[in-house]
Amino acid sequence: MRARRISVLAVTGSTLVAWLAPVTAHAAGNTVLVEPGRSTCSDKPSSPGNAAVPFCTVAGAFASPLVTAGTTLNLIGQFQGGIDVTKSGVTLSGIAASITGGPYGVLIDHQHDVTLSNVKIAGTAGEAVIARASQNVTLTRPGLGDSQSGVAAPDPTIPALRLDGVTGATVTGGEIAGAKGPGISVTGSSDVVIADDLVAADDGGGITVADSGTVDVVSNTLDGNGGSSIAVTGTSSDVGVENDIASQATTLGSRVGIALDLSASGTVKVGYNILTTAAPGGPVVRWNGSPYADAAAFDTAGGGSHDLTADPGFWSPVPAPGAGRQRPEYDLVTGSPAIDSADSGARDEPSADISGDARVDDPEVADTGVGPVSYADRGAFEFSRPVTPWIQVSGSGGITPQDYRTETMNVSVGPSWSPVVSYDVFFGDGESTGPQTSPDAVHTYKADGTYTVKVEVTDAGGSTFSTTTQTWVQPETFTPDIYVAPGGPGTDIPQGSVFAESMDTGRTLVSATATFGDGSAPVTQKTAFGTFVHPYAASGTYNVTITVTDQYGWTGSASQNVTITVPPAPPTPPQPKPPVKPTVRRIGGTDRYDTGRLASQAQWRDGAAASVVLARGDASPDALAGVPLAAHFHGPLLLTDPSRLDTATRAEIDRVLGGPGTHKIVYVLGGASAVSPDIEKSLRSAGYTVVRYGGGDRFQTALQIAASFGPTPEAIVATGKDFPDALAAGPLGAVRDAPIVLSDGPTLDPATAAFLAGHKTVDAVGGAAVTAVGTLKTAAKTVNRLAGPDRFATAEDVAAAVVHTTGSAPTGVGVAYAYNFPDALTGGAFAANARQPLLLTGTESADPGLLVTLHGWSSTLHGVEVFGGANAIGQEVVNQIATVLGGQLG
Repeated sequence: MRARRISVLAVTGSTLVAWLAPVTAHAAGNTVLVEPGRSTCSDKPSSPGNAAVPFCTVAGAFASPLVTAGTTLNLIGQFQGGIDVTKSGVTLSGIAASITGGPYGVLIDHQHDVTLSNVKIAGTAGEAVIARASQNVTLTRPGLGDSQSGVAAPDPTIPALRLDGVTGATVTGGEIAGAKGPGISVTGSSDVVIADDLVAADDGGGITVADSGTVDVVSNTLDGNGGSSIAVTGTSSDVGVENDIASQATTLGSRVGIALDLSASGTVKVGYNILTTAAPGGPVVRWNGSPYADAAAFDTAGGGSHDLTADPGFWSPVPAPGAGRQRPEYDLVTGSPAIDSADSGARDEPSADISGDARVDDPEVADTGVGPVSYADRGAFEFSRPVTPWIQVSGSGGITPQDYRTETMNVSVGPSWSPVVSYDVFFGDGESTGPQTSPDAVHTYKADGTYTVKVEVTDAGGSTFSTTTQTWVQPETFTPDIYVAPGGPGTDIPQGSVFAESMDTGRTLVSATATFGDGSAPVTQKTAFGTFVHPYAASGTYNVTITVTDQYGWTGSASQNVTITVPPAPPTPPQPKPPVKPTVRRIGGTDRYDTGRLASQAQWRDGAAASVVLARGDASPDALAGVPLAAHFHGPLLLTDPSRLDTATRAEIDRVLGGPGTHKIVYVLGGASAVSPDIEKSLRSAGYTVVRYGGGDRFQTALQIAASFGPTPEAIVATGKDFPDALAAGPLGAVRDAPIVLSDGPTLDPATAAFLAGHKTVDAVGGAAVTAVGTLKTAAKTVNRLAGPDRFATAEDVAAAVVHTTGSAPTGVGVAYAYNFPDALTGGAFAANARQPLLLTGTESADPGLLVTLHGWSSTLHGVEVFGGANAIGQEVVNQIATVLGGQLG
């Protein structure tokens, strides 16, 4: 801990002054554990507070005689806000701990020598941390976010971190974001250091110092804050504002963000800061009511020294309008004016940056800093690059039997002080290429085998670095999962016949051929998977073999013996069977998540799926392209709350995949705000492979999903502004193995337009998509326009295209509610996996076009699945469907 200073502006008040007596030495330190999620936790006075029996709550730990001055409370797991620190001389240390909710996060009131370390606090109704009338308070690496969460009318004066009447406080290494008021507020306090902190996107401002003395705001990074990034007001004196980056580069609507606002009556030392604003012409600084357009004008007037107004050179650019104010990364980049330009002699200047990295000299930049370390950087992040670059080599081979021996070696080189200028690649079979300026190399091996590839890189200084990797050149081999069973009582297959089906193989199939072991000719189906029924002339045991071919030309076979009993010929000719009455059944749960689980359970046997697609259940954008993805990877689509995965949905994932395994894949749709990284982490920890498709918006997410299909001759486009067209198009994407990308209403963003230009056939679903596709400037291309006057008619046009593609009238049809997405999303995945169309309807009455379409298929339909509960699709609609088909309710 740094040496404390005595301030003449110590907080007044006889009671408080009497309480701030000299602190005696701590007792010998001990450690207790607080873990509310542990089933064995206990708050009894006799609890040992160890790994076997931790405390359940912080309050329970403070009530224990085990917690005395010098005790460290290790916090593990999730805690409810509203935690009061009721003893002095203690440390609260977070170990993968988070505090959420409550009127505030942590309160330190009339205590001394208290440390909070690595504690993450978010979603509180008030402040995340309050330190009041206390002495020697230390916050190390605090993470404070989204204070005043859920408050209808947030108070712009309530900060995320409040230091009120505190003598001796240090806040270092913290990240504070999303506060409705200031990030850090220091009021009536003394001997305070705020250093190496990131304060971003706080509505009420960044750091405010009011009526306080001996305060240092040094080497912090502030960006995109409302009001002022740094404000020093009232009777404040002996305040240092040095080596900070205060950036107001984000547009704040009608407000003008000011980097530095000074109106204190006492002394304030300002120097070596970078001060910017988003408003053209400033002001950047306000000093005692007078505005200054830039730092140079402020320094010339005598307010500071060596301050700059310039782009600070953050790794991430200014966020686009509507994308929020906080950048993803605040590390410095080459050319930043903050590099090697700070005053390391500033009072309380930290020797390391926010990550604990020591100051490092950039050899490509002249040192313009002063003090004992002339190359310290301004702000919370020290710019650093290694002397030795990291080298990563990845090989990608061809995907067909004709080109699998052709390997593309992709070489990635990390940053270093001296750039790499040439590459040599040795392929491990006696051949090489280079030196060359391109980091990539293509090579065709003459024989299968395992090869050690060596890459050498040479930097501009003549130094050579190398790495090796192994590449395996071998043909694809796979064995399909097949199901073979004899027909007979209790089945839909006549006795004396065999039912055979090629199941999931983890790849897209284009044909399947079956031989039945009785000398009959093989039967081939051009389909994503084959289903065969074959009658035998005589009883016996037969070997059934199914050979499948994937879209790249690789084949795999599997065989299974089956014993067939052919019944004797009936004494009388069989009577014709009565026509099959279609069954209309509802698949609808208590909510959208339950409906998705029921749809999965209705379609998939235990362990039958190879993957699961997981999407947020409260908004549709990221999931619009997910329906054909579920069919492409042969699995259901389930919905989740963005922040947590409920136990029922997790249980369904385990059931349908047959439990965790690295070959069992969960595809997550959308970024971290759509599906929480905690959900992804829990699935990975369980043993699943998790693949996330999440771009900057719904259009980029759709393009990422489309890329997973690999090269396809056909693509589907639907508007991303609404859900009906895209979800109705899901089964079409399944039967044509075509991905869905999204238009921005009647227009296409450049990346989506470029993607569509690479396809021979484009299916435009809905009027907006038809208009958007009309803007494509490409060579001869087949454009199929599937657009009716409303969402119902469009869905019917798409359904007709599905039937046309399969080549026969459907045996099953899905029906979903037209005005909300969740049931249509999970139901669409059901329909896509079943290769059947999806139609839309209203709540109270079936759409007339839907009834006409169903009637036209009544002779072939076996069943209709209606997705959603009675609140979405009323029972009268179900009855109308059963009536028009002459069917029955299931």
